[in-house]
Amino acid sequence: MGYFADKVVVAGHGPYNSAKFAVRGFTESLRQDMRAAGGRVRVTGVYPGGVLTSIARTAQFAPGIDGAAVARRSEDEVARTSPEAAARTILRGAARGHAKVLVGLDALLVDLVTRYAGSYHERVLDLVLR
Repeated sequence: MGYFADKVVVAGHGPYNSAKFAVRGFTESLRQDMRAAGGRVRVTGVYPGGVLTSIARTAQFAPGIDGAAVARRSEDEVARTSPEAAARTILRGAARGHAKVLVGLDALLVDLVTRYAGSYHERVLDLVLR
C-alpha cells in the first residue's frame, strides 16, 4: 500500500485514498479467511512510509495542487527509506508471518498517531507535517 493512504488521506487524491483503503480491507479479510480455512497461507499487509522512489515526480495531481512542489517536499522531507531497506523490512516481516509490516519510522509514527489520537489524528498530523 502506498504512502500512509491506508491510514490517513492525502488531500486531492480521493480515488487513490479509496483504492488504498479498499486494499487494506481486502488484505485483512483475506487474512481472516485463510485463518478460518486452517490453511498454511499467511497474508501480510505492508504499510510504507516515505520510500525514496520516483512516485511523487510521476504522479498525477488534482487541479490546483503544485505537483512539482509536492515531489520536492516528498524527496526532501518525507522519503527517508531507501528502496533496498524497504524491501529488507518487507521480506523479513512476511517471512516471520507478521500481519502488518510498517516500513520506516514515519510509518510507525503515523500508525501510532492514528491509533491513539482517534478522530483527532488529522489535526495532530497537520501540526507535525507543517
